[in-house]
Amino acid sequence: MKVETKPNQQRWYWYMLLALLAIVTLIQLGLIGRGDLFCDEAYYWEWSRHLDFGYVDHPPMIAYVIFLFTTLGGDSEFMVRLGSVFFTAGTSILIYLISKNLFRDEIVGFFSALLFNLIPGFLLIGSLATPDAPQIFFWTLTLYLTHKSLTKTRCWYLAGVSLGLALLCKYIAILLVPSVFLFLLLSSDHRCWLRRKEPYLALFIAFLIFSPVILWNAGHGWISFIYQLSHGALEAQTANFWGGLWEYAILQFQLLSPGVYLFCIVSMIVSGYLGLVKKESAFIFLFCASVPTILFFTLLNGMPHWAFPGYIGSMIALIRLIQLSLHSSKLSTIKAAVFLPTCFAVFCLPLLISTQYLSEINFVGWRDLGEKVNEVMAELPNPRQTFIMGHRFPVLSEIAYYSNRSFKLYTSAFDDYSQHSLWTEDDLMVGGDAIFILEEDSGKKLLDLQPLLQDTFDSVEMMIFPVKREGVIVKRFYIFTCLGFRGI
Repeated sequence: MKVETKPNQQRWYWYMLLALLAIVTLIQLGLIGRGDLFCDEAYYWEWSRHLDFGYVDHPPMIAYVIFLFTTLGGDSEFMVRLGSVFFTAGTSILIYLISKNLFRDEIVGFFSALLFNLIPGFLLIGSLATPDAPQIFFWTLTLYLTHKSLTKTRCWYLAGVSLGLALLCKYIAILLVPSVFLFLLLSSDHRCWLRRKEPYLALFIAFLIFSPVILWNAGHGWISFIYQLSHGALEAQTANFWGGLWEYAILQFQLLSPGVYLFCIVSMIVSGYLGLVKKESAFIFLFCASVPTILFFTLLNGMPHWAFPGYIGSMIALIRLIQLSLHSSKLSTIKAAVFLPTCFAVFCLPLLISTQYLSEINFVGWRDLGEKVNEVMAELPNPRQTFIMGHRFPVLSEIAYYSNRSFKLYTSAFDDYSQHSLWTEDDLMVGGDAIFILEEDSGKKLLDLQPLLQDTFDSVEMMIFPVKREGVIVKRFYIFTCLGFRGI
C-alpha cells in the first residue's frame, strides 16, 4: 500500500530530523564528559596509544577513532567519547535515507530515526567509546549503499568500501555478507545480480581493506580470531542453552525496552510474510537485514548488544507497518489518536526505567583509585622501578588512564588473556616492586590470590580502599604493596 506525502511535508520531516539530531547531540555532548571511563573505554584508549592493525579483542577502528579525537582535543573523557556521538548522529541520517529510499516516504524515515534515538541501548552506545558506534554506522551505511546499488551499479564498490570499514570495527560485520546475498537470492526482481560481477568485486574490495587485520592475526598466531570464537560460539556450547536464552531475552528487554523488543520481533515475522508471500521487495530487504543477525546471536546466547545492528532493519519495518495500519481504514484519525499515545507508553516509558538502570552501571571510583595508587606509589622506596600489576584488563586500563601515565603495567600469569599480555615485557620487571590491585567483585577469590602473590614477591602487604558516594560505599579495591618481584 502506498501512502502519499506532499512535497512540503517531505521538507518538514527533513527539518524535524535535523532538529531531533541537534537535541539528541546536545544532550549527549552534555553527558559524555560526566562520569569516569568505563573499563572497556579505558582499555580502548590504551589501544590508541599503541596503534596497530589488530588487537586481541577487536579490529583496530576504535583505536583510530579515539586517537583522532584525543589528538585534536586532549585525553579527557569528553574527547575519548566524542567520536561515538558523531557516528550515532550519522546512523540516524542513514536510517532516514534507507527508509525514504525503500518506501519513498519521509514519514517512515523520520519516525524510524526517532525510534532509534529513543532506544536506551543505542543511546548508551552513542555515549561510550566502544567499537559499536562506528560499527553500527558502517553497517547501516553498507545497507544504504547496497540498496542504492540495485539502481546505481557503481554503488556496489562503495558498499564494498563500507563493508571493509565495518569489518575494521567488529568481526560481526561479516554477517552482512550472508544477509545481502540472501536478499539477492530471495528477491526475484534482484536475483540477476547474483550473475553479475559487481557484488563479488565489492566483496573483494572489503577483503582488501580488512586484509591488514588478517595479516596481523597471522603474525600473532591468529589470537584475535581464536579469542572471538572462545568468547562467543565455543563458550555458548558449554552453557545452559535455555537458561542463557531466557537471560538473553531479559537483557534485550532492558537495553531495547520491552515494547521495542517485542514489536521488532513481530515486525520481522510480518516482514517475512509480506516479502516472501506478497513479494514486496522492500520488506524482503528489511527481513534479510535483520533476521539472520538477530537469530544468530539469539541462538548463540551472545552478549546483548551484539545483535543491535540487526534491529536497524526491524525498526524501519516496524514503523512502516504502523503507518500502513493507521492508513488502512477511514478511522485512521481516531486510530492515530489512540495508537500513538499507546506507542509512547510502550516505547518511551520503559526508556525512563531502562535509562535509570543503565545510569547505575559502574562508571564511578576509577579516578579515586588512580589518585590512591599515585599516593601509594609515592610512598614506595623505588617508585621508578615499581610497576602496576593486575589479573584482569579493566583495572590495568583504568589505572593507565587515571594514575601517573608513566607507570609500567604488568599482566600476571593468572590474568584473563588480553592486549596487555602482548605489551608486557617480563625481563624488564624482575627484581622490581609492584602494586597489585584487585576488584572486590572481580571473581578472583582473595584467599586464592594472596598465596600466589606471596610466592611471587619477597613481601606482600594488603590494604582495603573503599570508594564512597554520598557516604555510602559503592565498591572496594584490595591494594597489595609487593616488594621484590621474582618473576612468573
